[in-house]
Amino acid sequence: PTGGTEVTLAPDDESPAEALMRLDVLIGLGPRICILGETTFSLPTTEELVRKLAAGLCARLGSRASLVTGGMDGVQRVFASCCGEETRLFHLLPFGSSSGFAKGRDIFAGKDQVQRKDVSALLGDIYITVEGGPGVSSEAAKAIDRGAHVVPLMRSGGASGGACGFPRRALDRPTWATERQWDLLGSTEAPVSESA
Repeated sequence: PTGGTEVTLAPDDESPAEALMRLDVLIGLGPRICILGETTFSLPTTEELVRKLAAGLCARLGSRASLVTGGMDGVQRVFASCCGEETRLFHLLPFGSSSGFAKGRDIFAGKDQVQRKDVSALLGDIYITVEGGPGVSSEAAKAIDRGAHVVPLMRSGGASGGACGFPRRALDRPTWATERQWDLLGSTEAPVSESA
């Protein structure tokens, strides 16, 4: 899906589980990778890191997975701008909102950011975090508590570097990542392209 915004009214009293079932139909089958991050860049290398991450994911995955942002400025806007037209890119927003992004499709859940984040924490199979504060930490904690994988780009700092109550177990190397791969996520000495 590319461009366009689907604007509807919020269903009365839709639970997060009901919203998830509705979104399953909109997004379709396949893995879902959610991108969480700060609305501004704290470190000078982070924007380049996000650009390379988006380009790499889109090149490797094509349309085999759905990429989901929260339609916010900073990390998510830059990520979306670097995705190819064939990418299955979605922006999960509260009802009545618009991302204003040129790429991807706006989808909706919740009447505000709190409700939207509750649904977002249920939506993904993998959550990639970049910088972030308490909101990113909270969403990552909910996702990891239900068994989703959280991949923090630790070199970007903030929540992703372990601050703001970020879930400690998300900072530990999972069995499916090599030690070198995990170290690159935290190394500020490695070239950005290797960490992405």
